[in-house]
Amino acid sequence: MSTSSSRSLPATAPAAPPPAVVHPTLGKLGREIQSPGLQKLMTNFWVDKAGAMILVGQAVWSMFDAVQNHEGLEMYLWLASQVLMVGFAVFRATPKRVTTNPVNWFIEAAAFCSWFLYWTVRNESAIAIAPKWVSSTIAIIGLFILVGARLSLARSFGYLPAQREIRVVGTYAFVRHPIYTAILFNGIALFLAHTSAMMAVAVFTNNFFFLLKALIEENYLGLHSPEYRAYMQRVRWRYIPYVF
Repeated sequence: MSTSSSRSLPATAPAAPPPAVVHPTLGKLGREIQSPGLQKLMTNFWVDKAGAMILVGQAVWSMFDAVQNHEGLEMYLWLASQVLMVGFAVFRATPKRVTTNPVNWFIEAAAFCSWFLYWTVRNESAIAIAPKWVSSTIAIIGLFILVGARLSLARSFGYLPAQREIRVVGTYAFVRHPIYTAILFNGIALFLAHTSAMMAVAVFTNNFFFLLKALIEENYLGLHSPEYRAYMQRVRWRYIPYVF
């Protein structure tokens, strides 16, 4: 998620971080709008808080959905994750720099909107291809990861690629994008419990755009923060240690 160079990494960080643009193809998509006025607007305290309200709206919707469609530990973890999202969105640190690349904005908006596909295509009468305890276990593992990631990221939470404090504690000491790991687990659990062609499309679309989101975040922060490049050198895995 959104991080910055305001926190120094431990002395174990490599002396030679990787190149600034780590995904050359993505780096060629669009271009930053070089406008000091726009950058000043994007990093304005009140503009940042107004953007946070969009995330608060999504979180409230998700909490309502959790109460309606989940039960037991799964429901409580969903509620906890969304309460944390609201708190850290409202009280997050104001960024020092935010991407002004329209392509990045489009990918971020697509990732945000892809969440609503799940609510659209989920059908309680759909065939489940795995026992409920299997899908519920996967969902609960993902939710534990999500809660841990929210706590680890804390006030550095954001949606657009932006420079805030680097967080190398908790789940972020193991993978670079633990929130997206949780999103992947959530998608798998939903597909197993509500199996259909449309759910498969929803899972693929949601995770495709969040993977793109992860890559553009790495590109943007790698370009503007040598400390983040060192972080990528230290934490090699994006989603799952030793896998990806």
